[in-house]
Amino acid sequence: MNRLLFHTTSADVSPDSIPQWAIQVTAIVSVILVTILCVATPSLGTHAAVVFTTVKVCALVSRFQCSSLAFLRGFTDINVPHF
Repeated sequence: MNRLLFHTTSADVSPDSIPQWAIQVTAIVSVILVTILCVATPSLGTHAAVVFTTVKVCALVSRFQCSSLAFLRGFTDINVPHF
């Protein structure tokens, strides 16, 4: 996520130019958000569990669709650097 946002806001940068502190801040915020969700889930009830499961399934399906699209376009060479 950090790399995606960094590349869309900066012009013509290399993948290694993301500052180390930005990667650490992104990781810390992600861990805190997941921890809050895990702590809050029992008190949110079963409807929240259904919503979270739906979001997870949609994310997996979209990942499969993106991979299939890349494969159909001929983007199969994994030895070539993509950035």
